[in-house]
Amino acid sequence: MKMEHDDRVKILYEHLIDQDALIKNLNEQTMSLLGSLRDTSMRIQETYDDFLFHAHQSADVAHVVKLMFTEIHEDALTMDHYYYIVTECLNRTMLAIPEPCGTHGVSSPPFPNCLMPWTTLRCS
Repeated sequence: MKMEHDDRVKILYEHLIDQDALIKNLNEQTMSLLGSLRDTSMRIQETYDDFLFHAHQSADVAHVVKLMFTEIHEDALTMDHYYYIVTECLNRTMLAIPEPCGTHGVSSPPFPNCLMPWTTLRCS
């Protein structure tokens, strides 16, 4: 009877060790998942912050362009301001246009002294 009891205790002990290993594995997987969720949420927050920054920046540029074209502050804007605004608008536009496939999407610049790359076609 004692031997049978010892065998049962031994079997229970082995099951307990297996359960302990499963619990440790579950804890490791949970910590890994929490780390992934933290990293993902940080990237989402960074993307959202970038979006807000660019949205505010775009709104500011749009406001200045509106003022420029409605001539409300005609004397306040110098030629340097106009040049900066137009250059920034062109740079932002060029960043939004995907790279052309091959050379068929690139044409010569509309102004001979313009150093900015000028694309006319986008690949579909």
